[in-house]
Amino acid sequence: LWDSTTIPILWILDGLDEIVDHAVRQRIAGWITQALHDRENDRFLVTCRFAGYNRAGISLGPGFREFHVQALNETDQQRFIYDWFTLVYERLGKNSQAADKAGRLLQKLNSSEYQTRKMRELTGNPMLLTVLCLVFHDNEDLPKQRSEVYAHCVKVLLEHWRKELYAAGAGSVPRQPLDAEAVEEVLQQLAWWLHSEDQRTSASLDQLAAQTEQVLGGLQPGVRQNLTSLQFLDRVREETGILAGEANGELSFLHLTFQEYLASKFAIANGQGEQLAVSASAAASDWWKETALLSLRSTRPFCGSFFRSLLQQAGLEQRPDLLEQCLNEAKFVDAEPFVEIVQQALQQPQRAATVLTMLQNRGRQLPALADAAAELLEAGLHGVQPATVARQLRQAACELLLRADRKLPAMARGNDLATSYDERLQISFVQIPAGAFQMGRKGRTAGDFLEHPVRIT
Repeated sequence: LWDSTTIPILWILDGLDEIVDHAVRQRIAGWITQALHDRENDRFLVTCRFAGYNRAGISLGPGFREFHVQALNETDQQRFIYDWFTLVYERLGKNSQAADKAGRLLQKLNSSEYQTRKMRELTGNPMLLTVLCLVFHDNEDLPKQRSEVYAHCVKVLLEHWRKELYAAGAGSVPRQPLDAEAVEEVLQQLAWWLHSEDQRTSASLDQLAAQTEQVLGGLQPGVRQNLTSLQFLDRVREETGILAGEANGELSFLHLTFQEYLASKFAIANGQGEQLAVSASAAASDWWKETALLSLRSTRPFCGSFFRSLLQQAGLEQRPDLLEQCLNEAKFVDAEPFVEIVQQALQQPQRAATVLTMLQNRGRQLPALADAAAELLEAGLHGVQPATVARQLRQAACELLLRADRKLPAMARGNDLATSYDERLQISFVQIPAGAFQMGRKGRTAGDFLEHPVRIT
């Protein structure tokens, strides 16, 4: 074909960035540019990650028009997944399993836990969707928690993404793969530093190299392979796919999700639970919220320090959504930090009311909290002002006890809740006032779960 100059040919050259050695990549880019000039009847299509193309000496010049891959829509994702399993399982000799495997992955991605905005953004990225296909192929499932999904994605990108290139001896000089643990530690440092400034998602190579050196300085020369921080960072960018180049020459994470996840890992590894709670509650935006939520899938001591700090932050009453989301996300929720707030109800009644309202379904799980609510009611709320806050606090404590199947103290019965207690059944009954409310689940299209109005007269 190359010797033919009379028949127009479309040459598709896939993965310019897959050439690991910079010098070799530069020579190939020069060859392509020259071929475009010499073969004026032909057309050349070159694919490359932006980070691997937008480099000094690597540009293919003005003869090429640049196009950027857009996020995959739902139809694109479905076709991508079926095509991926068809091609891969054909090579594995498992053709008959491809459609079933693709269908099960799609079913998984359509389940409620994968319909969050963050997960939908991941599946719209072709490279990250490929990683999810690999994870599902290897494990026959996807984790339910997004922190575990992100962990699998990072592991694939750090340990397996470019592995075959080194096995094949790609480049003019054979390379030893970077230590995956060292790379992840560097990425955690970069993510935490980037996230420390509101809305910052990119920085110059020199700025990130300075942060990289903070980690490399504590490593053995063999682990860092005697590389400078700039060289190490450049290798990370080339070999993992997690860092990407921006049009202004700065570097960023391939997706904000990776920055948030790796920042949460830094917080866990460095005991930053208290500081993370301060940042999450103080931010005017939700910049720190996802990082905080991801970090709460860690250890009991970390969760405890986070909640104790969060409950002390000013303005928490204006952010009940933050507390509720943290409670729902946390792997461990111990009663002690919340009991302390309830015991300080006379000094901080609004804070105690907010906490009791947010935890009103957790009285059974946290019996010590139910005990504290009962003691609060027994002691009385005399002196709590204003009266509206006292009423809110009393109602929150009563509701927590009722939902925990606890008997209300005698002085708390009646009041604002119109309750009655059946001594024989040992159940408290609450009168529901007349009115209308919505019952069912949003998003349902049929069946008993469809959201619909209900009226009590």
